[in-house]
Amino acid sequence: MCATKSASSMGDKRLFHEWYDTIFAKKDYAREVETVLQMGGVLNGSEQILELGSGTGSHTQCLASRGYSVTAVDTDEEMVAIARRKLAALPAEAASRITYHYGRVEDIPAATFDLAIALFNVVNYISDVASLESLMREVARRLKPGASFVLDAWNGRAALLDPPTSKTTVIEAGCHRIKVDLECHTDSAALRTDMTYSIEVSASDGGEPDREKFSMAHFLWPPDVVVEMAHRAGLEAKSIHPLFDTSRHASDRDWKLMFHFRKPLAMSAS
Repeated sequence: MCATKSASSMGDKRLFHEWYDTIFAKKDYAREVETVLQMGGVLNGSEQILELGSGTGSHTQCLASRGYSVTAVDTDEEMVAIARRKLAALPAEAASRITYHYGRVEDIPAATFDLAIALFNVVNYISDVASLESLMREVARRLKPGASFVLDAWNGRAALLDPPTSKTTVIEAGCHRIKVDLECHTDSAALRTDMTYSIEVSASDGGEPDREKFSMAHFLWPPDVVVEMAHRAGLEAKSIHPLFDTSRHASDRDWKLMFHFRKPLAMSAS
């Protein structure tokens, strides 16, 4: 029997958490992981990887299933709880290679990693340059000399030229229907896009739909600012590509980007 909880909320993210993996089920996590591993030059399947903004653990599981040991961190406590629950569905050997942390990268115990990744626009949630530089610096401190940091992000310049638009998505999931209305408002002066999600979940056997509405902001970092903050943190910029497309270098009009940074061999880990 299918049913909804017949509730409505403003500012809550309960439905977003509950249906997150369904809403983003079309993301090709395996392909994304393959791309970042190639960019970072980490292909042996035995390396230690630091993952920032791990969410519900879909990228994490792909990495662990390929033999990598992953330390994953996220500031959303419920996302981390979901990711931990999903470990039960993994083979025990793969699950043993994953460690989830709720908190910030600064909370990760001192270690040296062969690769750090931050996927699905993690840096766009950072609201000021000091925090962006701090993130880069904390990642650099946890990388081995010569190791890479690969991240994706909105291209702030392209987003200002072609701002994100509002859209509606309807997903049929078993006996549930999930409707997601996304409303976007871009403030070019503040270099910020505010996104309001309205989620409605209804069941095929009737009942009052479950609804919630909440907002989040993406900050539109120009690529040169991302590179400059990484440089201040001691990281070298190796390349910038369109999202998950390493066949060419990015242009100002490529809406989503992949950045590849590297810790110099001579840089201290402290």
